[in-house]
Amino acid sequence: MNRRPTLRIALTTAVLTLGALAGCLGLDLWTDPPPIETDLSMHLSRGACVEREEVRFTAAPADPADLSHIFPYGLMTGSHVTPTDHQYYYWETTDAPVERYAVRSPADGVVVEVDFQNGDYRVIIEHSCDVYTIWILLQKLAGPLAHLDGAMADRPHNFDRIPVQAGEVIAYDGGTAGFDFSVHDGRVLLSGYVRPESYTSEPWKVHTVDPYDYFEAPVRSELLTKNVRRVEPLGGKIDHDMDGRLIGSWFVEGTNGYAGPTNPHLGVGYWTTHLAIAPDPVDPRTVIVSMPSFGGHREQVAIGSLDPHPAEVSVESGLVEYELVGWAYVRESTGEHWSGITRPYYDDIVVETYPFHVDGVILCQLLDDRRLKFEAFPGATADEIDGFTEDAVIYER
Repeated sequence: MNRRPTLRIALTTAVLTLGALAGCLGLDLWTDPPPIETDLSMHLSRGACVEREEVRFTAAPADPADLSHIFPYGLMTGSHVTPTDHQYYYWETTDAPVERYAVRSPADGVVVEVDFQNGDYRVIIEHSCDVYTIWILLQKLAGPLAHLDGAMADRPHNFDRIPVQAGEVIAYDGGTAGFDFSVHDGRVLLSGYVRPESYTSEPWKVHTVDPYDYFEAPVRSELLTKNVRRVEPLGGKIDHDMDGRLIGSWFVEGTNGYAGPTNPHLGVGYWTTHLAIAPDPVDPRTVIVSMPSFGGHREQVAIGSLDPHPAEVSVESGLVEYELVGWAYVRESTGEHWSGITRPYYDDIVVETYPFHVDGVILCQLLDDRRLKFEAFPGATADEIDGFTEDAVIYER
């Protein structure tokens, strides 16, 4: 029989579904080229970018008066097993007509890509050879992109270079929860990824930067009135790896990192080999454990006791056992539950845990600094688990 786990830590499972949603951000200017695609102008602009002076955003992507709230980078939900590299802009209401809300370019630039995906549009804007914004879930293209609206069914990818100006409407929206927005700067390489080359399938991800660092006053302060994260970095954080520690993102050994074993013909998504143990994006005092399958469902759970914190768990810690219990977003002032989708903005959202609601157990053991043995036991309690079984999985990063 396997030896008993040496550590027991309470975790929490979500009692709400974020559904439609789909510390410090370590930013280091790199000098020696890392072993990944670092030139975003080659990848996103295909080498045809137009250099500009320092980019500053002078227009809001959406009128703050039209927004319920802005959810930060770092969400883990559903197939977003690892922290997301985009913010979520949520409209004041989800039942407005399609042209109720305007989406605007924050600065001068050139649209370098428009994609039509599952009835929605994805847009990439080059603001310089280094700075790009990416938009997802736009409903109706407008302004300089109006000619593409409804005309991309047979040509789902458009790479024409289309100039846009700061504040110019590029889309209209309504009847949905909102849209995704992110900023990427090729001069910046995130320091919180142990192996940035694991993300070559989405090379912009390792260059994700806090949008609020690029907005001029008063736009920045106006947008922050709708931002639910109250700690720095205000835009959120996605890179949490610490070499030789449990905290951060992991991939099943031999599955091509973030790209995963994607096979749409077999219904296999890239996220099925992902695992993340990272701070909650709104309340980073809570650590989320995000799994592609727990009892047959994609689940995000939270550690109820941070003794030891995953940032302290190393090879020397041996086998670590975590009990899974309930959690929810609530208003700190009232205890009222907050869904994160259609509820209004509040400035006191925190995570509340329910340690007496045990839903299962996971076991973790670092085999070396970059290899993790992991197994989940849905419905079990700590006293019922003696150790790993033949179903344990090896992860790497």
